[in-house]
Amino acid sequence: MSNKIQLIWVDVFTTQAFSGNPCAVYFIEGRDFPQESWMQAMAHEMNLSETAYVMGDLDSGFYARYFTPDKEIPLAGHPTLASVRALLELGLISEKNLPLSFSLTLKTKTIKIDVGKDESNQIVITMHQPAPEYLEKVPLDLVCPSAGILSEQVLAGYEAQIVSTGTPMLMLPVASEDVLAQIRLHPAHYSDLEAKFSFFSLHIFYWDPVKQRTLARHIGSGAEDSFTGSATGCMAAWLWSQKLIEPGVKYTALQGQHMGRPGVGYFEVLADNHKCTGVNLSGYTKVLLSGELKDNPYKNGVPA
Repeated sequence: MSNKIQLIWVDVFTTQAFSGNPCAVYFIEGRDFPQESWMQAMAHEMNLSETAYVMGDLDSGFYARYFTPDKEIPLAGHPTLASVRALLELGLISEKNLPLSFSLTLKTKTIKIDVGKDESNQIVITMHQPAPEYLEKVPLDLVCPSAGILSEQVLAGYEAQIVSTGTPMLMLPVASEDVLAQIRLHPAHYSDLEAKFSFFSLHIFYWDPVKQRTLARHIGSGAEDSFTGSATGCMAAWLWSQKLIEPGVKYTALQGQHMGRPGVGYFEVLADNHKCTGVNLSGYTKVLLSGELKDNPYKNGVPA
């Protein structure tokens, strides 16, 4: 088998170009991922929130790994949807076989994927995020300065908490949409927060009980993210734990509006015997370009 590498660029959680969250997906026509140093260097070169590397087929299974410009991340939402859309684009999954369910093996776990079409014949991809872990609660006087807001602007009666469905995210519910417009990352405060607690990034959101939807912003030490699928799953699990949403109901999540890259996703909490067993996260995708990598990191079929 060759080790040709193909690139598919996908905007995720959108049907429009230049919206949602962009992801570069590299499909490797081989049985070994390139060396981690090369994958990290390429992710740094792409300078997107995540870059995905995928290989395999339906018979033997699909495998994926995700890298930010600085490090590997075990689970992420928009690279997962982007990877699946790339498999469709390359013909490794046929639209003729939809609806289809299969497994995608990540670095630390295997997740279930559903691919189907909606009533308008548009492709919808759903990832099943694992049961959440509810981790540390973080004092508001430590979290809020990182985002440039006051503790009084947090949703009354609630705390910040780290939640993980595979990647630990710090959840911060705020009292109104207006608060979200005031968010500004303060790097020094954020660095102190990262040094004290173990989490990947900070998800700040408003739950609208009237419109039954969320609006969010997501910040980290590098930059703001336009739509964060793994954090949306953590947010859904947190909302359920606080009895703000019902299990088995599909809700809408908006993110990226404050960056000029509006995205939309749909989440549903799964629960059994008063325990959250997972979160389904669905969305649309838009392919922008495809091509072949010329500077191939393999020599004689072996990762260089």
